[in-house]
Amino acid sequence: MQPPSIIRFSRIFLAALALAAALSVLTFPSLKASLIRQDPAAASLSDGVLALAVALGLGVMVVLWYLIARRGSNLAKWVLVAVTVVSILLQLPKLGAVMANPGLMSGLSLLAIAAQVYAIVMLFRADARAWLGRERPVDGFDIG
Repeated sequence: MQPPSIIRFSRIFLAALALAAALSVLTFPSLKASLIRQDPAAASLSDGVLALAVALGLGVMVVLWYLIARRGSNLAKWVLVAVTVVSILLQLPKLGAVMANPGLMSGLSLLAIAAQVYAIVMLFRADARAWLGRERPVDGFDIG
């Protein structure tokens, strides 16, 4: 049976992932335009290729969730932490533009990131650490 922190992780992480998927669909044209601005050669890519790339990214996140929440993989937890940190670092340069021109999509994007970070914090609570490490819970300090 999953401990409460793993259950909370699942609920929050999957909600954040669903929000990210919805945002990807809603902002697809601007995503493609942004990609073309970064690399004009990307203009030759079809919408299907870009949609496949987005779907693969979301699919990787679902696989990480499954490995953590259902299989109890501590390695997958650390991969998720690394992917999230890199993702946040890549988003930092855009933060100024978001704050200068706030909008619904920007706010929802920040909400999705915050929810994902909160879900990951659940993985560091004592009951989740014990379950992921398959060790006995230790009394004492708990960050959750």
